[in-house]
Amino acid sequence: MVDERFYRALGPKSIGDLIRAGQIGPGELVHGNEAVMLSGVAALKEAGPRDIAFYDGADPQAIAACQAGLLLISQARLAPADFPGAIWQTAFPRAGFAGLCDALFIRREHVPGAPAIPASARLEADVAICAGAVLGEGVEIGTGAWIGPNAVIGPGVCIGRGTRLGANAMVQCALIGDHVRIGAGAVLGDTGFGLAQAASGSVDLPHFGRVIVQDRASIGALSSVDRGQLQDTLIGENAKIDNHCQIAHNVQIGAHAILAAFAGISGSAIIGEGARLAGRVGIADHVEVGAGASLAAGSGLMHTVPKGAIWGGYPAKPVQRWMREVAWLKKATGQKHVE
Repeated sequence: MVDERFYRALGPKSIGDLIRAGQIGPGELVHGNEAVMLSGVAALKEAGPRDIAFYDGADPQAIAACQAGLLLISQARLAPADFPGAIWQTAFPRAGFAGLCDALFIRREHVPGAPAIPASARLEADVAICAGAVLGEGVEIGTGAWIGPNAVIGPGVCIGRGTRLGANAMVQCALIGDHVRIGAGAVLGDTGFGLAQAASGSVDLPHFGRVIVQDRASIGALSSVDRGQLQDTLIGENAKIDNHCQIAHNVQIGAHAILAAFAGISGSAIIGEGARLAGRVGIADHVEVGAGASLAAGSGLMHTVPKGAIWGGYPAKPVQRWMREVAWLKKATGQKHVE
């Protein structure tokens, strides 16, 4: 469900309303009727009878249990004949979904001309707010928190007790735990890099997820953690993220994981509990690093790493195999080993 601390609902609206307003994009209603009322957006497996969902794959099993009020799909034959909701057939289901999201929700923004600390903000005892910091409507900050100079906290954000937010940091669409450390210039909760193809070219996908940072985690200076698309981006308890790291939308980072500087984690990747990533590691989308696994510096990971394994190289592979390949390559090219 969309968290209305961060988004304002514009619905409910009927399918007919959306068609007449031109907000549903090109296509055809091939199942159901225009009277269906819609008020939410959701992933395919989580959608209910008042939600909009989309599917742009080719596997009928993926939508067999979908309960969406409106399903956008490229091939109507993929949906079961007894599909409970309406079906809109379109060549660009993902892009159509993006347009409908904009018709149902708008993100809450800072109000121009509002005071830096609005009356609706709830601050517990001993909260320190430095010069130039700006808080949005409905912000909540716990006892003993420290908000650095020129930091920006978006509407609805919750920050836990004893948490420190560095100078010029920005936090929006996020729930931050207790005793978290966020470095100077870090950005949490901005839109992820999600795109969809439409007839006119690429369009940006909306991101209704949040950033959840659990207790005692730390995020270094100038790092970026994108909010999720339809689920949350999660930074686990006591996870340690160095400076200049990029965490994309929907990423899940387990408790006590460690990411060194310049790590780049693509969307929907999973970093297991206690995993260790050395500097400049890059991880492809939807890849999983098992609990306790390690990646050597500069590794480029494209496949799942088993629990407790040590991988390295580009592309990354088990470290023993990588070292054997490096040794063979030196021998084959006549290079001498230099200590």
